[in-house]
Amino acid sequence: MRISQSRLVAAGLAVAFFAPAAPAAAAAGQASPHDSQDGDWHYRVAPYLWATGLSGDIGLGEQAPVGSIDAEFSDVWDHLDIAGMLMFDAQRDRWGIAADFFYAKLSVDSDAYADAGYGTVDVDTKNKIVHLAATYRLSSTDAGHLDLIGGLRYSDVNTTLKVGAGPSLPDEARATDSQNWVDGFVGLRGDSRVSDRRGLFGQFDAGAGGTDL
Repeated sequence: MRISQSRLVAAGLAVAFFAPAAPAAAAAGQASPHDSQDGDWHYRVAPYLWATGLSGDIGLGEQAPVGSIDAEFSDVWDHLDIAGMLMFDAQRDRWGIAADFFYAKLSVDSDAYADAGYGTVDVDTKNKIVHLAATYRLSSTDAGHLDLIGGLRYSDVNTTLKVGAGPSLPDEARATDSQNWVDGFVGLRGDSRVSDRRGLFGQFDAGAGGTDL
């Protein structure tokens, strides 16, 4: 048996906490080293939180479709097993590079298809997203900055589906399917400093390529 053709797509809003400036520079009202235009490279690494949703179709073989997945952030949070998110960027004057890694594992079990003759359905999903991009600084002030960003995003979704035995499925069935694709994207990102050593980071982008829109 195999999982029928499906595409699970994650989308969401990323918000990161970071330390943008040394206390002495912030106290003096100067821009952080990362925002300066002194001709040198400046680097930043930070974990972040991503409020994400998940949607797609999933089934076990072509003859026994199970249904669709349309999960909002609250649903994802309820079934989240583990997650890790990390961003990296390097800036030299107005130009920079940015990299991002996202991983999440979710699991859920349901008896929603008992009336259709199936046993308990268990779904485990592992989602990895990596992007690499170039950035260009549009504006920079003491309060924060705004960048134009564009690059490539690689997505990988691995799903294991187990369906318990029932009238419509005499024997328990199990299958695993993995899909990956690459999208190009373009958008805006920026940060706003809320204290001497803390700030908020956000990014909005749109793209196309391997994703089924």
